[in-house]
Amino acid sequence: MNSELSKRISSLADSEDVEGMTQLLLDWPERDAEWLLFVDVRIAAPSSSKKQKDQLKKIKSAALIENPSLEDDELVSLPSIAQAPAKSSSNIEDKEFTLTAQDKNNFEILDALEELEDCYPQEIEDYLASLDYPALNAPLQHLVNKYVYWLKTEDEAGSVSTEIANSSEYQHWQALAVPQSILANSDYEVTELKKACLLENEIVLIGKRDYYAYLLENGDDSHGSFGQFLIDVGGLYRFDDTASVNEIRSFEKKHSTSLPDDLISFYQELGQLNSTINNYC
Repeated sequence: MNSELSKRISSLADSEDVEGMTQLLLDWPERDAEWLLFVDVRIAAPSSSKKQKDQLKKIKSAALIENPSLEDDELVSLPSIAQAPAKSSSNIEDKEFTLTAQDKNNFEILDALEELEDCYPQEIEDYLASLDYPALNAPLQHLVNKYVYWLKTEDEAGSVSTEIANSSEYQHWQALAVPQSILANSDYEVTELKKACLLENEIVLIGKRDYYAYLLENGDDSHGSFGQFLIDVGGLYRFDDTASVNEIRSFEKKHSTSLPDDLISFYQELGQLNSTINNYC
């Protein structure tokens, strides 16, 4: 590609100016197939922040609404220059933080799966087929299982998702993660629900580790450490507001009631599940 857009993207990529590439694509007047490919690459790039990805997704959606045929145009290859080059060091470290090659791989899978949210079932099937499901770590396997469950409930499961659904790993996940409420099934173990929530935390952490690495790459160490960063940005399930037996009995006495055993277990193990991403209760 020798277009003006390609030259300017290449120059920004050489200087590792991720913000500059994003702004260039947001401001670029010609919304053609080449522009769309650069946008897609930046959306998928681990070096793009969530804010940048959201901005690019929004402008991409607007462009496709204005010109639906844009997505059907073909170019010879993806513009790899839109990927900002990696730093000379393979690890980005502070006193308690290291972004490993496995972290980066996990993020790429997570990011690709997130991109499938608005895709057709067959596109999800095709991506699942590209993964080695048994080799995925537990959080990513958990996320894949959620997609497979959706395909099953929509009667859109193909051979790949059916094979995953028949695995022992998936069967165990369905037993612990599918019930949407602890009160929906009195036999449901609250400890299993907690395990599912912890897996959700690991999924969120994949993205947060990548974003924290991006901040460090760009000289922003205002949080001081990854642990403090997590406290500052929040978004994880917390289990530090649980109820003691005395508190539960005091509540029952005050309100002249008796709480069911499964609800008591819920408050003893999980508390209020203080999180902005509570999908379970």
